[in-house]
Amino acid sequence: MLKTELMVYGEFFHLHILFETLIFYVAAFVFWEKEKMNRKALLVFFILASSTLFVAHVKAQATPTVSVIFPNNTNSSLNEYRVGQTFRVNIVVNSPDIGVWSWQVGIYFNKDILECTNLGEGNFFSGKYTLGFIAGTMHNDLGYVTISGDSLREPETTGVKGSGVLMWFEFRVKGYGPSLLNLTLSPPDLTCGTKLNQRVNNDVVPISPITLYDGTFNNSGLAPVGGSWSPVDKITLLAPYIGISIALIALMFITVVYIRRARHEKEKQQAVKH
Repeated sequence: MLKTELMVYGEFFHLHILFETLIFYVAAFVFWEKEKMNRKALLVFFILASSTLFVAHVKAQATPTVSVIFPNNTNSSLNEYRVGQTFRVNIVVNSPDIGVWSWQVGIYFNKDILECTNLGEGNFFSGKYTLGFIAGTMHNDLGYVTISGDSLREPETTGVKGSGVLMWFEFRVKGYGPSLLNLTLSPPDLTCGTKLNQRVNNDVVPISPITLYDGTFNNSGLAPVGGSWSPVDKITLLAPYIGISIALIALMFITVVYIRRARHEKEKQQAVKH
């Protein structure tokens, strides 16, 4: 919702600025022609007003955002996934006014609740000439994935504006509880930090500021009642009962055989007497 509001507001503001600029030029022309104002004073007024309109236009640029988005199209997942299930989150960028030339993304998570099983590039640079996606390294024992990234290259001359998926992460649920899917700024975080860059002339420089929206995962409401959950080996639990069942079946078989033999011997004895 925030991203949509920013884009709508940005377009409305730009139209407003253009409308005000048009009115200003028309008024200035009329005053100039009719000499209702001192021309020198009007020229100073024209320069100051134009500068003000230009500054206002620059300040209207929306701050780029990078968000963790779950399959439910929000940055929050509550009681959706049980232990053993997998899910995928998209890392979505929204930069309506500033062209993104290159990007990098890393992520932190709770290693006791989640483990990263896969990752890949999204569609934001789709159809563009790029240097190629470089995948980060998964450290599930420590709870993070190092920086992944990609960059445009020549013959591209300008960055990409708008909204799209930079990359995605796939996670497997290994426990019950909360986990923050944490995007951190870079710098100072050079291991997993998230950064957007723009091309200015022939230089590639960081876009600043940018706003990060972390993801929140929590499946505590799905945990078994009565304490913490731990994996159970059902075969081990059933082994004693399986053994007892086999012993009972064997005992029943022996009993049937014994009864049949006893009956047979009795019939033989009765036949001998007669």
